[in-house]
Amino acid sequence: MYNKIPYRFISLFLVLIISFVSLGSALAADGALDPTFGPGGIVTTDFGGSSDYASDIALQPDNKLIVAGSNFSGSDYDFALARYNGDGSLDPTFGADGKVTTDFGSGDNEAQAVALQPDGKIIAAGGSFIGDPNNDDFVDFALARYSNNGSLDTTFDGDGMVNTDFGGKGDNSSAIILQPDGKIILVGGAGGSNYDFALARYNGDGSLDATFGTGGKVTTDFSNSDDFGIDATLQPDGKIVVTGTSSNGSDKDFALARYNNDGSLDASFDTDGKVTTYFGNVDEYGNAVALQTDGKIIVTGISSNYISGYFALARYNSDGSLDTTFDTDGKVTTDFGNSSGFGYAATLQPDGKIVVAGTSSSVSNNDFALSRYNSDGSLDTTFDTDGKVTTDFGHQYDFGQAVALQPDGKIIAVGYSNLDFALARYDVSASAIEVTIDIKPGRAANRIELEKQVCKDDDNLYVAILTTPDFDALSMDASTLTLGDPLLSGTVSPVRSRIRDVDLDGDMDMALAFPLCNLVTDEALNESTTELVLTGSTLDGVSITGRDSVKVVRDD
Repeated sequence: MYNKIPYRFISLFLVLIISFVSLGSALAADGALDPTFGPGGIVTTDFGGSSDYASDIALQPDNKLIVAGSNFSGSDYDFALARYNGDGSLDPTFGADGKVTTDFGSGDNEAQAVALQPDGKIIAAGGSFIGDPNNDDFVDFALARYSNNGSLDTTFDGDGMVNTDFGGKGDNSSAIILQPDGKIILVGGAGGSNYDFALARYNGDGSLDATFGTGGKVTTDFSNSDDFGIDATLQPDGKIVVTGTSSNGSDKDFALARYNNDGSLDASFDTDGKVTTYFGNVDEYGNAVALQTDGKIIVTGISSNYISGYFALARYNSDGSLDTTFDTDGKVTTDFGNSSGFGYAATLQPDGKIVVAGTSSSVSNNDFALSRYNSDGSLDTTFDTDGKVTTDFGHQYDFGQAVALQPDGKIIAVGYSNLDFALARYDVSASAIEVTIDIKPGRAANRIELEKQVCKDDDNLYVAILTTPDFDALSMDASTLTLGDPLLSGTVSPVRSRIRDVDLDGDMDMALAFPLCNLVTDEALNESTTELVLTGSTLDGVSITGRDSVKVVRDD
């Protein structure tokens, strides 16, 4: 059975490496642990039994955190979910004291992914052993849906649980995609003698969607050896991007495939829908995929040579070619000094920076590890001081496996420590989203005429925040907005805001009126002003910045 978070072989995978390396890292202010979360920024949760492994995290709109993984009950593993309040305490309204376990039957059941539906229901997915619990060769995709209180949703296949067999011996899912139409896609690996990428699509009631692939299932072979799908994302056009690993018999490489909405490979992606990328090492896994707003694809994971392991990143253009503006060749690797780094998850900040989470491993210790990159692939030295952070939970075995970004910019890393669920939250100075604004909408030249007695009339300067494919202007909190020349000391708030389609593109925008008198008297604008900057935040607290050029003339 292949796991996105490989519980069973991770010790074997690391033992070949940690024999050669030792520990070294530090924390600094930006990227420091958030003291308002649990005791000192970290939380651990014991489900009882001997072993608990957390694999994935989903954020609710109310800022509660859902973490999914597995719990060893004494005889076998079961799905395990926990829900936390914003301060890291368990939410007692979820299951029993904030925790839920689900047994699919005899044998082990391991949750690898979790997602939140728009209606608040929770989807967890992974693998379920249907035969001998000591034999990894009989595994199905496993899918469960829960009501918001943690109870199984019996409108989903009758009992809230679904198993899917691809006809081989080992099928395991490790990623979930929720389509806008309510359909659910699971991604992972399936196989008999060799493993392939595997996808299954389900209707909202848990039945397989017969319009996808063959009977709701798709498999993709990259080689004559083993290929595993590990993570996936959905493009705005409905195409499905899956990342993972492909073995050519001598080494494993990043593997990436793109599918049309019906499950067929997209031939516009590297001519056959498939891409592999070699970093020069023996074991390379594309463990996470994220889509930039410009359509470029970020894949992060591991590049290992059995002696050392590295965080590995690749960026692809929308046609599947490597983006050479990303560190000159489209590829980046990062070492953690005397420790090996294993990247398992990634998220993109609104400013385009890339956060990768995983594990830093040495001879004597394993810690959570994070790195943050600028959009060109260089390490962001404002994160800690070198772009890298490690966190020790006080135990020898701390493994980071998943990451999520809160609306306030804080970073949540999830994994396991001393065989318990483990979470860490990091303080980050949230970067502002760049939004599109139009000063004096509809006029090519943003000419601002200042009369000699500018305050005599109640003239306003009109500014529009435009809705774009990347930003909804209706998400703005108008009460937070200010406008001013960035070279001057003053800013002014709008006297009114209205929702209207300013640019007549069918999307509603936010129209603002700023008093021209106040802009001048509050030193937010003068005759030398060539640019005005709008700042504020969205209703959920995300900072925004918009700018537009102007020409100011004195009309005496």
